[in-house]
Amino acid sequence: MKRFILLAMIGISVFQTVKSQELKPTDTEALVLVNVTNFKMAPIPQAKVIFKSKTTKKEYSVVTDRQGKAKLLMPKGDSYQIQYKDFIKRADYSVFEMPNQEGHLTMTINIKYQPSTVITLNNVYFDTDKSTIKPNSYKQLNDMVTLMKERPDLKIEIDGHTDNQGGDAHNMTLSKDRANAVKAYLVKHGITAGRIITKGFGSLHPVADNATASGRAQNRRIEVRVLENK
Repeated sequence: MKRFILLAMIGISVFQTVKSQELKPTDTEALVLVNVTNFKMAPIPQAKVIFKSKTTKKEYSVVTDRQGKAKLLMPKGDSYQIQYKDFIKRADYSVFEMPNQEGHLTMTINIKYQPSTVITLNNVYFDTDKSTIKPNSYKQLNDMVTLMKERPDLKIEIDGHTDNQGGDAHNMTLSKDRANAVKAYLVKHGITAGRIITKGFGSLHPVADNATASGRAQNRRIEVRVLENK
């Protein structure tokens, strides 16, 4: 289970040198400085952080730079649910209370978590014994497209896995074909092919018991591994 640490520091903003194009706090909006690191204090670049207003349900989001930093303006006097996007999944972080303080307000929020490096695409389905992607897979694959567009430096490996039904050679080919089908979908929707490699492992790496139908269903899966995230 991920551990979460939230540190919010509130104060009147004082800037000695501020470039004209930089965000500045106003009478109604606070400047929020976001720092995202892992538990070893290494910055997490291209991390997406979302602030969802408890009052209006409006979302404010930022993506961190190479130093794991970002900034945004948000209305004062509201409560916000902080979330971060870990691969294609949103994870709740904490609730953040924005004071309705007079004057120019600057707040710093430090977020620490360990990003996933391997994720199973649980909602990607294929026709039986084929590499044809079923339409009910499109939502999750579209989430992958969105993620890779948000994180243009991200490179991934797509791994195909099967259960142990059928011959080893057939399963190895089927698993690679399914991984290639997922890659083809991403490329068709605008992702550069060079950012994706594919591998097929057949039934070599089961995660459940192949003696049961539910176990075999878990073993028939697509996994995505993060190769590079500058």
